[in-house]
Amino acid sequence: MTAGKTVPELTATTPPIVGTDELVVYRAPGPLKRATATVFSDYIKAFFSASGGSALVGFLQAGTSAVARTVQARLRDEPSPFDYGVVGDGTTNDTAAWQAYLNYCYANQRVPRCPRFCKSLISDTLTILPQNIAVGGIGGNQTVAFDLSNVLFVYSGARTKPVVDIGVAPDPLNPGANSYSESYMGLPSVVASGGSVSWPVTSLTGADIGIRIRRAFRCKVDVGYVVGFSKGMELNGCAYNNFFVKHIIDCKYGLVLSTEGTNIDDSFTNENNFYGGRYGHSSNSNGLGAAAMIVFTWDKSASYRGHNSNRFWGSCFESGGASSGADRIPVWFDGVGAHNCFRDFRNEGNFGVVAICDGAGTGRASGNEFSMLYGESAGLELAIQQVGGAAGNIATGPRSHQSHWHSGDMGKLIYTNGDTKAALRGKEFFFGVANTFIASTPSRVDPVGGGASIMTHRTAVMLDSGGYARVGVAIDTTILKDFLCCYSTVKGTSGRPYFVALDANGAILAGTATETATNPITSATFSNESYVKAVTPITASAALVTSDNGFSTSADVESTRALFVTVRPEVKTLLFMAMGGSAKVGVHSMSVTSFGFGDLVGSAYPTLDGISALRVFNPLDDGYDDMRAIANPATTGIHGYYRLGDIVRNAVVVAGQPTGWQCTATGFLAPAWAISTAYDPVGRLVTNDTGKIYELLTTGTSAGSGGPTGTGSSITDGTCVWRYIGVKATFAALANL
Repeated sequence: MTAGKTVPELTATTPPIVGTDELVVYRAPGPLKRATATVFSDYIKAFFSASGGSALVGFLQAGTSAVARTVQARLRDEPSPFDYGVVGDGTTNDTAAWQAYLNYCYANQRVPRCPRFCKSLISDTLTILPQNIAVGGIGGNQTVAFDLSNVLFVYSGARTKPVVDIGVAPDPLNPGANSYSESYMGLPSVVASGGSVSWPVTSLTGADIGIRIRRAFRCKVDVGYVVGFSKGMELNGCAYNNFFVKHIIDCKYGLVLSTEGTNIDDSFTNENNFYGGRYGHSSNSNGLGAAAMIVFTWDKSASYRGHNSNRFWGSCFESGGASSGADRIPVWFDGVGAHNCFRDFRNEGNFGVVAICDGAGTGRASGNEFSMLYGESAGLELAIQQVGGAAGNIATGPRSHQSHWHSGDMGKLIYTNGDTKAALRGKEFFFGVANTFIASTPSRVDPVGGGASIMTHRTAVMLDSGGYARVGVAIDTTILKDFLCCYSTVKGTSGRPYFVALDANGAILAGTATETATNPITSATFSNESYVKAVTPITASAALVTSDNGFSTSADVESTRALFVTVRPEVKTLLFMAMGGSAKVGVHSMSVTSFGFGDLVGSAYPTLDGISALRVFNPLDDGYDDMRAIANPATTGIHGYYRLGDIVRNAVVVAGQPTGWQCTATGFLAPAWAISTAYDPVGRLVTNDTGKIYELLTTGTSAGSGGPTGTGSSITDGTCVWRYIGVKATFAALANL
């Protein structure tokens, strides 16, 4: 340190020397000495004042290229709520202080955060606004994060407003603006004061809300404790976020996914992930009425009604032993929501169904999946109430015991010609009845008629267009009510699914059923609905319309080759078929997967604690699983591919006749080629040229004579092109009965 320098004149505004190691000695000669001392005293006071001192003290961060700043500038980088008067003792009303702090952060692009745990009493809404910063083409506007995860707000104000309100209402003139995006939210915990649970608002339209978040996109959100409100946390138009949940308990509606505004940019709540968390009610809230823990709803005006593909992972739906009294329902879909999933969740101590899926007469609230890992002391552990057109809401996972059936090779013999009785293969049956589907008394008599036909194909059952030719299976729906029904088709063909519902006496149930069930939360009566309902796995809308005495899609659409299907309790047998609609269809295979046990559909509660395995059968063939025919397939059969050793049983065997026929040479069965005939689709088979089998390569009209011959791979026949694929199968009779 060098010797001190003398500054002859000193005033209160004389700045200190920053960034030097020199000692400055302030002296005043003679009569100026007393005046100098006074000025120096004022300078010291200014230096140590709250507003001036930190602005006068220098600060230099360690490291190369650090820039000198003042201590004041450094401390203002991270303002604290305690700088604005927050006390945080749980008894002092900190509302104004907290809002002042949040307003400063909003105006100055600071990150709201609390440096230590704070328990604050508040009596009015705290608003946290997004701070959009334009960054050009890098993902649009970015939003300043906040972290209040170590703050507990005890709310003592009027129960007519949100306690913590995050975001702003949609602007109809500027949709999509002022949203939270690409950000982090550390939410505070919010508890209603008073020590006892109270739900002043019993409907979803009330504003007694613990935390409300508007239009957050692609954010990480940590959720703390929310306790004791009519609505615990409400999300309006939030998408692509990841929520990590602690507790949302003792709220009438725990987590509410809703909409706001008429523009899709503001109102859709899709593609969110919710991890963990306990949703439920303690035992002291049982007497307050019915409640739901997760609610999918909308603002009942003109908002987008999506709510698709939200996922809940490892949630715990638990109440304090509510074994009677008011319903405690984990999930409620209120006229919205499709293809959301709940994986590995716990359902304990609740009374009521695991979910109410109300399609509100529009077929919404469909195609949702509930995979329960653990369930105990719950009223209807896996029952799913599907009403208002809702369908295909399935119970999967360890508790549901899915079961599956697949048709196998559909290229085998389905029927033989020359007789009105059907030779039916295993569990599949074939129907071709003109105009009316006659299934009140399933019979083998005349299942093929009305001019409908089945055509040969190498790997598929080829059905005529027009909807009269159908191949299908019967499903026992006495207990199981939810299924995934699928069929695969020849390339270029789609076909349509067709369902017929039968009651316990085999009579057809057509049209709609009379609904008597009421919503346990709102007490409203659900509307009447179809006996069979379905949705595709990729869309939310209902896929079936009434067709004759059954239910089908209205067009040939590839997406409907797989359907989540729900039937009402009155349905005891469901006939699931594929048919040619506006064009021919080739059906490779059919499959059925069952879900859950005893799902509650409409008003019938299940009475069995367990499941009955999926059962498919052939109502026209007494349940046989083997191929059957009424005569030697080699002479009357027109469909199928057979390997050496295959056996076809005699469906009309009597004493002295063969019990069946066994294939003695691998090959095909196909009808004879015909002149001047329109052949389609590709893959269709014919027999010509002394037992040779040909496959259609190019559709067209056959020649007036001749037909395909030889063993070529591209044989022209009129405008058709064929290829040789093999020989006709031969059969030998088995021993006589």
